[in-house]
Amino acid sequence: MAKAPKNDFFSFSLPMKLQRFSELQHRLSFFSSTEHLAAYKERFFESDLGKIYQAIPWESLVKEFSLKESGKGTRMMFSPRGRLALMFLKHHAGCSDRKLIEQLNSNIDYQLFCDIHLGLQRITNYKIVSQTRCELASCLSIVDVEKALYTHWKDYIAEPGNITMDATCYESEVRYLPIRNCCGNAWIGYIVKSVKSVKF
Repeated sequence: MAKAPKNDFFSFSLPMKLQRFSELQHRLSFFSSTEHLAAYKERFFESDLGKIYQAIPWESLVKEFSLKESGKGTRMMFSPRGRLALMFLKHHAGCSDRKLIEQLNSNIDYQLFCDIHLGLQRITNYKIVSQTRCELASCLSIVDVEKALYTHWKDYIAEPGNITMDATCYESEVRYLPIRNCCGNAWIGYIVKSVKSVKF
């Protein structure tokens, strides 16, 4: 029977072959993401993010947004699918635009999701997220996008007759007036009511 060490923690050996950077004394060789693309994709599709990627009707959404590659001039950094994916990733990650770009630079799964390979390069312009957001917002038709998503997901919708909607758009219209404004509005209403009751 194994005895627990003095600090009451067991030391477990992992089935994977791992190396620590602090123990490396010679050259370090990383797998090339281009040479081993199939292996990277296979691992990506096994992840939760990869499953989300496979569930999205990319071609239909690109068509509904009328997104195309730039015909002239400098080629755009993100493909039409990649620009849409960047917005999905923004919601999935739940972080700021700057943080999203920082994670995209170092996360191969994020890069596969956004259809972009950075290699040793890094994106420094984090404003590209807001620029993409504005571009998509300018050509968004919610009705058409909903139809595209429903057509793709209808076989998995248990109750197609029920509709649920995020109330955020309505909550943004709620006004929380300060006490001064509330009192002012009440005072104005009292004056108007008093004037109407006066007979000349």
